[in-house]
Parts: sequence; C-alpha cells; structure tokens
Amino acid sequence: MNPLEELAELIKAGSVKYVSAFGDNKLGLPSPYVVIVPLPAAPDRQAFQIWAHFAIGQNKEIETYVKEELPALIWARKNAFGQKKYKSNATYDGVSVDGGDNTLRAGKVFYIPLIIQ
Repeated sequence: MNPLEELAELIKAGSVKYVSAFGDNKLGLPSPYVVIVPLPAAPDRQAFQIWAHFAIGQNKEIETYVKEELPALIWARKNAFGQKKYKSNATYDGVSVDGGDNTLRAGKVFYIPLIIQ
C-alpha cells in the first residue's frame, strides 16, 4: 500500500468517511470530506497537505477535527521502531471558505521522514 492509500485508510477510520486524493475528480463529495494533496518531493521527506472540508457554520467542528482527531488518526500508525510513522511540521492552515464548493476548509501537513536520524 502506498503512503497516499495508507493515509486515506487511516483517515476513513475516523468520523469523516469521504476521502479523495487531489485530482481524482470525485466531484460532489458530501461534506464533511477530506482531500489529500501530495506535496513536491523533498530530499528528506515525502509530504502531504490534508484538507478537511465541512459545511458552512461548522467552524468549531472543523477546527476540532483538524487539530485533534486527524493527527490522532494519522499518528496511530507506527514504524518498525515503534515511533510515529508520520510526522507533522505543526503547520495549521486555518479555516477559510473554499469558493469551489462553498465549504469551510482547513488543513495540516503530514510527512514521512525518508532519512532516519
């Protein structure tokens, strides 16, 4: 299973069941839903921007999801050494309105270190 598929499965174990990779053209997903965007390659990590989309008016719910539930789901995956497989750079892209489908959007970056330190 590649990391994008693995992230999708981890996320689906939580309260949001609709998960799509960016560019999959799954238009019209019911909210709430999540979009996983692979970021440009870096020499030391493979990173993904994960965007949650919730209905307008669910500000508290989306913040709780992105700041608490989403990290807990993803950090549950451990590597062979018992450490968190996915890390986060602590970036939180706050709540904004996505004009494309008139939902609230908030996101966070997670990555897999490719160099063991």
